[in-house]
Amino acid sequence: ALYVSILDCAGEEIVFSKLARNINISPSILEKYLRYLIQTFLIFSVERTKTKRVLRQRRASKVKFYAMDSAVRAAVLKSRTDIYDDSAEMGIYAENLVASAVRRRLSGRINSGIWYYRESDRYEVDFIVKEADSLLPIEVKWRRDIPALKSLDRLCAKWGLQESALVTRDHDLTYRDNRLSIPLWFFLLMV
Repeated sequence: ALYVSILDCAGEEIVFSKLARNINISPSILEKYLRYLIQTFLIFSVERTKTKRVLRQRRASKVKFYAMDSAVRAAVLKSRTDIYDDSAEMGIYAENLVASAVRRRLSGRINSGIWYYRESDRYEVDFIVKEADSLLPIEVKWRRDIPALKSLDRLCAKWGLQESALVTRDHDLTYRDNRLSIPLWFFLLMV
């Protein structure tokens, strides 16, 4: 039940105490089982950050979980064959693919990691990637019409970041206003 619950809400912010209540287990047992799922490479977590000093914070109480392999998520949740036509569901898969690709790239590198940014319920950026001394915010959008990226713009201004990235469904590779817009398929080849 826990594994299916986590896969079902992949990419959504999870509060441990709420998840424990929802599946009717104690928080300590929940943490133990989550540790097992992570150690067996079924899932991985991305912690929330509010600060630019991402490596100096304590363990977050709010995290997002992703399937280590999106195909396993599809199999466990018995996803339909017409999933490509469902942009909301494909958005979850696209975000999961980006998270797992970045995680693999950074695996074992010192002073590197991946987080997500959330400020209240209004501003969220999918990923903050730290590699050596650089930070790159990444937003994933799987839709034809990309809305204004207020959260990404706000974060870049607030933290003084010069560049950001947008991983998209089927847009051309462009670089405009210090933002690289890159199709998902090309992003996966690069990372």
